Amino acid sequence: MAKNKPLTKKEKLEREYNKQIRRIEKRKKELESLGYVTSDLKIRKKPKRVTDATIRRLKKITPSFIREHTRIVSFETGEVANPKTKAFQRIKQENAILAIENVKSVKTPKSIKLKKETGGGYQPPPMDDRIIDNFLSLMSQLPLPVYDVIKKAIYRQISLKGKGVVAEAIHFMPEQMQNALLASMKPSDGAIIEFDTYLYQYMPLTEEEKQQIYDEMEDNSWDDYI
Repeated sequence: MAKNKPLTKKEKLEREYNKQIRRIEKRKKELESLGYVTSDLKIRKKPKRVTDATIRRLKKITPSFIREHTRIVSFETGEVANPKTKAFQRIKQENAILAIENVKSVKTPKSIKLKKETGGGYQPPPMDDRIIDNFLSLMSQLPLPVYDVIKKAIYRQISLKGKGVVAEAIHFMPEQMQNALLASMKPSDGAIIEFDTYLYQYMPLTEEEKQQIYDEMEDNSWDDYI
């Protein structure tokens, strides 16, 4: 059987370019949900020849960089503020609080009364995804290393327990814990460890089911879920 031909440097750069563009667009979408006008950020058109310098420029476009180069719009009043102004910081905090309230106001899957659709049958709305996506959008304003640790913790537990349990855990998370997360500056902060432990232990299951999952966790390295 023929082996795959190794990628040329040009192909590797093209692949990395596309990867960075996808990352930037994803971050822009997350920040848009917090009120940032990400259309202010202009990214150069793809050059005819992608170089190492092209990739380095794209890697510099982090969530912090985007926030520093875009305006923000108040969810409540529609007020627009430029970066590095007092109004910008005020609106940023106000929008973050409203985003937290939005996450907490979404009903958990267990409390939703299913509505009968025309033509028969019941269809539950995709609330799990909405809860998790809203929470991740809120956390995306943190430094990238902190955000990545939070995201990995969430997806690690989703792989073990499913989206429903993780969405419920986020919904019932104490407000004090959410506020502590938003104040975190590095992955080793106590709030991050507390959050990871909270997700690990949160299981609205029977004792027998809990023990089964704990046993599975013991048999696998955390790296298996990252």
